[in-house]
Amino acid sequence: MMSWPVFETNLPASAYRKVRRRNDYYEANFYHVGLGFRKLYFDKFDLECAFYKNEKGIQALNFDARHAYTKGINIMPNIVLEKRDFLVKGLDMKYAIVTPIIRSNMTDTATTRRQWDGTVTQAVGETDDNLFNESHDRQFEVRSKFNLKYTRGRHTLNLNDQYAYSAYTPKDERMKGYLGFDPSAYPSRMTANNIGLSHLFVSDNRRLQNSLTISIYYLNSRVYRTSDALVKGAITDELAPKQTRVERSYYGFSEGFSYELWKDVRAKLSFSHNVRIPDTGELFGNGISIKPSVNLQPEVGNNLNLGFIVDRRGLCGLMRVQWETNFYYMMMKNMIRLFPADTRSIYTNLGKTRTIGMDTDVKVDVTRNVYLYFNLTLQDIRDRQRWFNDEQGTSNPTYNKHVPNIPAFYYNYGMEYHAEGLIGCRELSRVYIDVSHVGEFDWGWQMSSLAEERRKWRIPSNDVFTIGLQQSLWHNNMSLSLELENVFNKENYMEFKMPLPGRTLKAKLRFNLFRDKLAGGAMSL
Repeated sequence: MMSWPVFETNLPASAYRKVRRRNDYYEANFYHVGLGFRKLYFDKFDLECAFYKNEKGIQALNFDARHAYTKGINIMPNIVLEKRDFLVKGLDMKYAIVTPIIRSNMTDTATTRRQWDGTVTQAVGETDDNLFNESHDRQFEVRSKFNLKYTRGRHTLNLNDQYAYSAYTPKDERMKGYLGFDPSAYPSRMTANNIGLSHLFVSDNRRLQNSLTISIYYLNSRVYRTSDALVKGAITDELAPKQTRVERSYYGFSEGFSYELWKDVRAKLSFSHNVRIPDTGELFGNGISIKPSVNLQPEVGNNLNLGFIVDRRGLCGLMRVQWETNFYYMMMKNMIRLFPADTRSIYTNLGKTRTIGMDTDVKVDVTRNVYLYFNLTLQDIRDRQRWFNDEQGTSNPTYNKHVPNIPAFYYNYGMEYHAEGLIGCRELSRVYIDVSHVGEFDWGWQMSSLAEERRKWRIPSNDVFTIGLQQSLWHNNMSLSLELENVFNKENYMEFKMPLPGRTLKAKLRFNLFRDKLAGGAMSL
C-alpha cells in the first residue's frame, strides 16, 4: 500500500502568490562527430561518438531555492554496420553497438534557505530530504542491436537480438556519514537480452499480410538500495545496504494480420503476449529524487488490437491523406509506475491492471509545402488486483480505481509550412504551430467522494499552444531553431501536480561542420 503526500502546490493568497524562481535554469550542449565508409566490405560502416553535457538548477515550490543543481556528462561512442546479401543472397544484416559512459552529479550544500518574503532561515540543503548532497555517480553501459533479415518470394524471416548491460556506481562522501557505509562499494548491475524470430507473409496481390513473432526475454538485475538508511537518520552500525536481485526468463509472442478491404483501406487485427524489461532509470533511480527499486519485475501484458488504416492520394484534391484508428484491450501484470516513497519517489509494480482505449491519428499533406496533423487518445486504466498476496488475503482498497498520474483523454493538432529556397538558394525553412490538450486526471488514488478531497487530488486540464521557426543557413551546414512554448502563459501541471513552465522561449543552433552530406545537412524536411 503506497502513501501519498497531500500538499497544495499553489502559494497562499498573499503578496507572494506570484513569484519568480531563480533556480529554474537549464543548459545543455550536444556534439556529434563521425566517420562514414560506403565502399568497404560493408555497405555502411559508421564510427561515431556523441557528447552530451547539461546542468540544471533544482527548483523548489515552498521557498526561493538559489544553489542546488545537477549536472551530467554522457559520452556515447558507437559503431553501425550494414550489409546486403550478407553471407548468402537475400540475407541482410544490421548491427549497432553503443557504450555510454555517464557521469552525474548533484550538489546541494546550502546551509540557509531564502523564503519568498525575503527572510533567511537555517537549513541543511535545499532538497526535500534535508541532507547535504555532493554526489559523483558513475554509470557504464553496453547496448547492442543485431538483425538478420532473409527474404525469399513472399516470405520474410527476421531474427532480432537486443542486448543491454549497465553498471551503476553511486558515490557521495557526504552521504557516507549518514548511511554508515561507502555507497560506491556497492554498484548495481543489470543484464538484459531480448531475442525474437518473426515470419512475415505477403500475398501475391499484397492484400493479405500476416506476421508471427516469438520472443525470449532475460533479465538479471542486482540492485543495492543504498538510500534506504536515509529515512532512519544516520546509521553507523550497518555493514552493507540491502540488496534485491531478479533473475528470470520470459517468453512472448504476437500474431497479427492485415487485409486490404478496398483500395487504400486496410483493416488489421493482432494479439500479443509481450514483456517489457525495466530500464536502468527505473531499476537504479537517478540518485536525486528517485530511489533504487525494490524487487522490480518486468511488465507482462496480453494485448488485443483492432485497427483501420486509410492511405490515399488525391482525396478531395489533397495531396495525401493518412488516417489510422486503433481500438485496444490490455491486461497487464506488474505494471511499472512511479510512486512517492518517503521524501523521494520509487518505481514499483502494480499487481494487475486493465486498459481499454482507442487512438486515432490523421496526417494530411495539403500541398507539397503544407502539412496538417491531429491525434487523439481515449483510455481507461484501472487497478484489477482484487486481493493482496498475503496470508490473510486482504482486499485491495484501490481495486477497480483509476491508476493515478495517467490522463484518460488527450489530443494534439497542428500545422506546418515548409519550403526550399525562401531565404537563399536551396536553404530550407519551416514554420509550425502545435496545440496540445490534456484532460483532467488524478495524481493519487481517488479514495474519497468528498468534493474537497477530490479537488486536492485533481490535476486540472491544460492546453499548451506552441509556435516555432526553423531555418537552415550556410548551404544547410547550420540551422537555427526558435520555439515559443505556452504562448498564452497558462498555468499548467504535470504528473504529481508539479507546475509546468509558463511562456518559454527556446533556441537551438545546429552545425554540420564538416559538410557531411551523408547526414543530410544540418536540417531536413
